[in-house]
Parts: sequence; structure tokens; C-alpha cells
Amino acid sequence: MHDGEHNLTCMNIVILLIFLWFQWTDDPVFSSQGKYRATTQRQLKEMLYNDIIDYFDKGKVKKNYGFYSD
Repeated sequence: MHDGEHNLTCMNIVILLIFLWFQWTDDPVFSSQGKYRATTQRQLKEMLYNDIIDYFDKGKVKKNYGFYSD
């Protein structure tokens, strides 16, 4: 795997772990820093979900990571 793909994969795994911590609820989120500006857990989780898909696609994560298959 190329370095760029590896970096995207590692970054995406971190985002995925954060994603799993939040729930699909309208409970408030008290963080509005950086790229992820949301007022509810649902909004934040949706933003993270979209980034996970995008980064896995860009990194072309293969089956050996267990998250994506061709």
C-alpha cells in the first residue's frame, strides 16, 4: 500500500472509532470546532459517516482491513 493510501486508511479508522461513540439521536453536542460543526449527535454522526465513506474510497481500502471489499 502506498503511503498516501496508508495515511488515509489510518485517519479513517480514527474517524470510524469516533463515529461509533456517537448515537443517531437529537441529543446536543457541545463542540463546534473545526470541520465538524453540529448541534446534535445525529448531525455530527452523519458528517462523520460521509467522511468515512469518502476517505475509504480515496484510500482504496482493500479486503485485508475488513472494512471494504471490491
